[in-house]
Amino acid sequence: MNIKIKTSIIILLLYIISLILVTTFNVLAIDSDGDGISDDVEIETGTYHDDADTDDDGILDGQEKDWDNDTDGDGKINALDPDSDNDGIYDGTEMGIGIDDLHPDTDITAGYLVIDEDNSTTTDPLDWDTDGDEIADGEEDLDHDGKYEPELGETDPLNSDYTDSDSDSDSDADGMPDWWEAMYGLDPLDPTDAGFDEDNDDLVHVEEYLNGTHPFKSDTDDDHMPDGWEVQFKLDPVDPNDGSGDIDMDGFTNYEEYGNGTDPTDSSSFPIVDVEDSDQDELLDSWELYYFGTLKFEPHEDPDKDGYTNLDEYIHGTDPMDARNHPATTDKTKDQDRDGIIDLWELKYNFDITRPMDAKYDTDGDGFSNLAEFQAGTDPRNPEDNPDSFISINTIDSE
Repeated sequence: MNIKIKTSIIILLLYIISLILVTTFNVLAIDSDGDGISDDVEIETGTYHDDADTDDDGILDGQEKDWDNDTDGDGKINALDPDSDNDGIYDGTEMGIGIDDLHPDTDITAGYLVIDEDNSTTTDPLDWDTDGDEIADGEEDLDHDGKYEPELGETDPLNSDYTDSDSDSDSDADGMPDWWEAMYGLDPLDPTDAGFDEDNDDLVHVEEYLNGTHPFKSDTDDDHMPDGWEVQFKLDPVDPNDGSGDIDMDGFTNYEEYGNGTDPTDSSSFPIVDVEDSDQDELLDSWELYYFGTLKFEPHEDPDKDGYTNLDEYIHGTDPMDARNHPATTDKTKDQDRDGIIDLWELKYNFDITRPMDAKYDTDGDGFSNLAEFQAGTDPRNPEDNPDSFISINTIDSE
C-alpha cells in the first residue's frame, strides 16, 4: 500500500472520529424543553426533559434557585419541589409570578402555584423566614397569595422591625405599641392614626387596641353585635357567646336588645314585640313551627348538618332543614379563606372554609389537588372522578 493511500485512509478515519465527537456533543447538549438544563442531566436528576416546569410552580426548572439542591431536606430537589423552603408559600408565588408570566408548560390546575397578588414585593423561596423574625413567611402571609394584607390580620414577611409583642415600644406615643400597629398595617410613626375608625364600629384604633378587637372588622367575635355597641354596654366584644345572655334580666337577650335598639343594661328598656317566642330561644315560634313542626329544636342545633346553627339560619332567612340552603348560598362567589375555591363547593364536599391549605391537598389520592378538582368540576373525594377522566369523557363525547 503506497503512502498516498495510507494518508487518505488516516484522513478518512480522522474525519469519521470528528463526526462522532460532534454528534455526541450535540446529543449531550440537547435541551428539548428549553428550560436551561440539557436532556441528559434532566434524565439523571429526575426532572422532565420535555416539561420546562416539572413541579408546576411557575418557575422553569433551570431558573429555580439551586435547582438541583434539596433546600428543605424533604427528599426532593428544588426543581421537583413547589415549596422548596417548606414555608407554606409556593416558590412561584414567592418569586412574584403573575398571570402574564406563565409558561405553557406550567399546569396551574395542578394546584402548585397561587398567582402573586402583588409582584412588586417578593420573598425568598429558599428561606422559610425571609425577614428573620422567627415567623415563617407562610404564617405572616396567611392566605399565601404574595400580598401583604393587614386587614386580614397578616404581618409583613419583609419587615421584622415591629414584630416583638413583648415590647412596650410606642414610637409615636399614640397609645398603641409599635408591634400592634405593624400587625394591622398602621404606621408606628404616625400618631394621628390612633383616632381613625376604619371599620365604622364606633371604636377608634386606640380603643380597638385597648379592647383587644380588630381595627378592620366591625364585629370581631362574629356575634352579630358591633364591637362599639358591646363596649358601650359593658359586654365583651371578643366573646361570641354573650349575645345569648341577658344582663338586665328583662327576659330579652343582649342580641335582641341590640336588634331592637334598647339598653341591655336597663330592665326598664326592652323590646316591644307583638310576636311570640314562648320558649325564649331567640327563634320565633311561628318560624320553628313552620320548619320543624315543633318548638323542641334548640338555637345551637344544626339538624340539616350544613355547618350553620338554627340561629344562623334564622338570622339569615335560610332553611334549617335544607343543607343546600344556608347563609353561604347568599353569596355564591364567597371564598372566605381565599384559597381559590368558593365556600359553597368546600361545604358541599365537607372541607374547612377557613383553612386555605386544604386547596393543595389531594384528598382522594388521584394525583390531583382539591383546587385542580374544583377548577375541573370533578369530585375531590372520588378518585375515579378526576380531571383526567373529565378530559377523556369530553374528548370521547366530542368525537
